[in-house]
Amino acid sequence: MDNGSTDGTWGEVQLRQCEWVRALQAPGVTVAAVRNRGAELARGRYFAFIDSDCEVGREYFREVERSLSSGDWVASGSLCALPPSPHWIERVWHRLHQQGPNPRPKYINGANLVVTREAFCRVGGFQEALITDEDVDFCARLVNHGFRFKEDPHIAAVHHGNPRSLRAFVRREAWHSIGSRRRGAAKLDKPTAMALTHLICGAATLAAALFGSWLSAPARVLLAVGGQTLMPLLAVLYRLMQGGKLENLPAALLLYHLYFDARGVVTLAALVDRHHAANMLRGSAIADESEGSPPRSSPAS
Repeated sequence: MDNGSTDGTWGEVQLRQCEWVRALQAPGVTVAAVRNRGAELARGRYFAFIDSDCEVGREYFREVERSLSSGDWVASGSLCALPPSPHWIERVWHRLHQQGPNPRPKYINGANLVVTREAFCRVGGFQEALITDEDVDFCARLVNHGFRFKEDPHIAAVHHGNPRSLRAFVRREAWHSIGSRRRGAAKLDKPTAMALTHLICGAATLAAALFGSWLSAPARVLLAVGGQTLMPLLAVLYRLMQGGKLENLPAALLLYHLYFDARGVVTLAALVDRHHAANMLRGSAIADESEGSPPRSSPAS
């Protein structure tokens, strides 16, 4: 399914159509809707959702059949692998979010997600109103229906579309923040709650450092730095407890600092005017393309 790509993808896949490959267009809809359109047209026992910036090996679909026929789980996949020569942002963030030998993820990334037809239809597919985080919502509904899913590293995909600049990293996390707010409008999820705590803690300690005349200069500096790094440090420690690996502590703290800043600021903006926040991020993405970033390539199913 082509979701309005601008990089020549549509023309290329049309040339490669055959009896068992169909290329269709669904421009101007959410990623969730694109995935659902693909599932409606599929005829197989299993559905595999692979984003267009991901690459899979020749044994991928054999591993899918092996995995989903060998246990009582109905969905599987794995954390996407890094491309050759990854950027430091990709490398630090990926290693932090890897889990141990027996991972128990809360969801399977939609860029590399496989599920049985029966389970997909039972839960009603993806929620098409969600801008992002449709995979988180989908896996939560699988659990609510009594289904199980399991991460399987043999179902491997390489992701070539990771952020390779701090600006792109911030924009991605801000965009995901809007998706999580739509998914859980009645309550805050853990990342959003931590992001808001980070903003409040940082603002309070910075104000105390600036206006706390009773404090010495070194104490003010320590207070300001501590307030800005407390939540990032707790997040890094949590990831390490989950089996992640630390490659560069200053880099990890910086990324989590930007992660919380992006999610916190956009969440506050969305609480005031959600549509304005979404348009702001959409405009930022368009500006990036005009500055020479690669043209958009559509997610695929």
